[in-house]
Amino acid sequence: MSNFQFLEKQQNFNSFSSQAVKAEKMLLVDPDSSILQSRVTLEKATAWVFSVDKTLKDFKGSTTFDCLTYPKFRALIGQQLLDRLHLIRKAGNNVAHGKMSFRFDQAVIVLNLLYDYCDWIDQIYGNGQTYHRFNAAIYTTASTAKVNTQTAAAPVVAPHITVTETVKTVSASGSALKSTLSESKNIQKEVLSLRKTYTKDAIDNLNKDKKVKQQSYVKPQSTISEADTRKFFIDTRLRDCGWKEGVDWINEFKISDLGVNATDSGRADYVLLDDDRTPLAVIEAKSTSESVETGRYQAKLYADALEKKYGVKPVIFLSNGLEIRMSNDGYAERKVSTFFSKSDLQSLMFNRRHREPIDTFDVSDICNRYYQKEAITAACHHFSQNFRKALLVMATGSGKTRTVLGLIKVLTERGWVKNVLFLADRTSLVSQAYSAAKLNLKSYPLSNLCSEKKEDRDTGARIIFSTYQTMIGTIDKELDKNGVRLFTPGHFDLIICDEAHRSIYNRYKDIFDYFDSLLVGLTATPKDDIGRNTYKIFDLEDGDPNYYYSLEQAVKDEYLVDYSTFEIDTTFLTRGIDYKSLSDDDKEQYEELFSDEDGFIPETISSKAINDWLFNKDTIRKILYRLMESGIRIDSGNTIGKTIIFARNHQHAEVIKAVFHEQYSSYSNEFCSVIDTHIKFYDALIEEFKKKDGKIQIAISVDMLDTGIDVPECVNLVFFKPVYSLAKFWQMIGRGTRLCPKLIDGEDKDCFYIFDACQNFEFFRTNKKGIKTKNRPSLEHRTFQIRLNLLKAMQLNQDIESEDYQKETIDDLIAKVRTINKKSFASLGHEQAIVNFSDSKAYLSLADSDIQSAVDELGRLIVSDSSDHISARRFDHLMYGLEYDFVAAKTSGFKMRLKY
Repeated sequence: MSNFQFLEKQQNFNSFSSQAVKAEKMLLVDPDSSILQSRVTLEKATAWVFSVDKTLKDFKGSTTFDCLTYPKFRALIGQQLLDRLHLIRKAGNNVAHGKMSFRFDQAVIVLNLLYDYCDWIDQIYGNGQTYHRFNAAIYTTASTAKVNTQTAAAPVVAPHITVTETVKTVSASGSALKSTLSESKNIQKEVLSLRKTYTKDAIDNLNKDKKVKQQSYVKPQSTISEADTRKFFIDTRLRDCGWKEGVDWINEFKISDLGVNATDSGRADYVLLDDDRTPLAVIEAKSTSESVETGRYQAKLYADALEKKYGVKPVIFLSNGLEIRMSNDGYAERKVSTFFSKSDLQSLMFNRRHREPIDTFDVSDICNRYYQKEAITAACHHFSQNFRKALLVMATGSGKTRTVLGLIKVLTERGWVKNVLFLADRTSLVSQAYSAAKLNLKSYPLSNLCSEKKEDRDTGARIIFSTYQTMIGTIDKELDKNGVRLFTPGHFDLIICDEAHRSIYNRYKDIFDYFDSLLVGLTATPKDDIGRNTYKIFDLEDGDPNYYYSLEQAVKDEYLVDYSTFEIDTTFLTRGIDYKSLSDDDKEQYEELFSDEDGFIPETISSKAINDWLFNKDTIRKILYRLMESGIRIDSGNTIGKTIIFARNHQHAEVIKAVFHEQYSSYSNEFCSVIDTHIKFYDALIEEFKKKDGKIQIAISVDMLDTGIDVPECVNLVFFKPVYSLAKFWQMIGRGTRLCPKLIDGEDKDCFYIFDACQNFEFFRTNKKGIKTKNRPSLEHRTFQIRLNLLKAMQLNQDIESEDYQKETIDDLIAKVRTINKKSFASLGHEQAIVNFSDSKAYLSLADSDIQSAVDELGRLIVSDSSDHISARRFDHLMYGLEYDFVAAKTSGFKMRLKY
């Protein structure tokens, strides 16, 4: 008898059915060989699915991993089953690479996971008529340990299954399997070879009624308990973090002296040990049907008892296999993305033991201004009260980078942090901060992940500087010497977020959700102009940052210079009239429809109208004339002072440059230069512009010099584009605030000029907060949300017959959720939501809270179907919006969308 007999009865499954049965037979003799065979069967079965399924015909990958991460395949099988396939893959790879050996009971679970996959294949493509149930009882229960292949002892034979393999033959097979896996480089060849064995009619027949079969699919039951499967999930996550079972991770760890009575004892589900056998962490596991909080009190008793015995209180993890929460002595319990590695916990314990008071310090070698020391004091005081986030608001040019470098010095020297991550959204800002650190933190190992020099990109450095984008790509790819992810959730003790505001935080939320660390946000936006959501991110009251140093105070203290504005009288179209006249609800719809991918929301002016005006050569001549006539000059008035012109886009910048050289042909080509990402080696142009006597005197910037660039000689700014973000507006102003001694004919710089060509100052005077730059969700994110809203509206509207459409919508939404790559770090912490919304039950009787949960947790993770053109996807989004407005009977919104 075999659990896989249903496969052997169908000829279509010949390419992998015998492999599955072989894995089953190997189980009783050598669990490792069985797991290797399960891994091979996974590859063979997956190759077969890709060869016959029409939706997978465009696959171009070369490995099993490529297959499992292919979006259309993920959508096809769903997240729960996909998780099981990855577990088979990882287990097989670990055996093949000699990383670990498995027990009999673990090999049975892997076989059960393989069985679930084969049963799914049968239900979708085969007969699938017979109810299947995995029966672990047919395997021996006596043979619970792997047979030593060096002995001649005969294997224990199960009563219901015939074993013909011997220790010798299985050992030989295992070696062959390892060779097979190492040589398996191109699964695409096998897919194409299998596909040739089927006629078109045969393929059509295999795909017949597939959608109906998917909807009626029922996961087979098993005699293996949910607890055993849950344990396997947790075990796998621990292995991914580098823990070794029986070595530094102990199951069912006995703990005595739990309660009032000294005889009280219990067993912790997991205890993670340091190299000296001191407990580092306790893990309490609960059923997936229970919340993780269920085991909180029990875990606390275990941790307290271990502290009493060993003198060190271990960290507490609570998990149901999907969600993980962490409790560290002194801090509030919090959700974490996954378990900590041993090095993470060792670092955490070291910091806890060696942490010294941070109420007094000396940073005079880095920060010599009173307000910088006050800012550090405020952050240290906040952290001393067991808060984990701090927000420092300081005027641009006041030395935020120096301040935070001083804070890093204090926290590292006093044992609060070891590893630090500095994040900014521009490569130039990262390079600038890195250069400052090299001057002020000379004894610290530093790294700039954005540097072109390999020697600067040391991922093992204690202080790492990176853009958000670079770090996202590095987390999944960078491995340590043991092949484990280097940047684990607890790797960094402190993260610095440059220019911290809601749009940045939301755009790169995956980073902040993944890493568990202290967080310091820096911003130059005046405290009263910072959105309340930014304060909420840092767990602060609205308008009350941890420290505030304003531009007005900096000018008064003579640390910065003030500005004068020239609002150029042009025919620029007035902003704000139509937008202000809308209701709050209509404003939200307007913002969703018209904001661009950076989140900037225009008024009723069309993009064409703005561009027609900005690109008009007469307009450009007029503005350049005003700059050259009225701008601050140096060299006895012979040369215009260093100037930044903020242009709308690259084409706009090139037109400005061309007009300048037409009007002022006596200047060299370098005198007025475009600096943006379209220019090769733009970093070199920035450095040339920063030189006091450099060739570039006028820099036309497209989002390159708007923030964080230090050019003290800059005395003229031209705002030649409409600005909608208040945070960006203040950053742009900050380009001119820095002091510069003896700049103008021996006199110190005492002010700078701003030429406002687009009524930005008028806009922000009448709209104090500006138009909020909502982080622009992706098109897929927005479509996912509008379809959820449409589904709810259909459920509530009984006057419309929509049952079939509701079912189709639910199927499509589930398919979208199933495309999410759960192996990406961005998905960590969202496993429960992925599982929940992969089930049709989650979409029945939708509540607003259900929609909000799905959108918040999954919206950013939804990927687009690359086979659909962007214009088609935009059209779909618009149509879903029209359908929603019709069903929900929102006439004002309906008119707005028709207008769109």
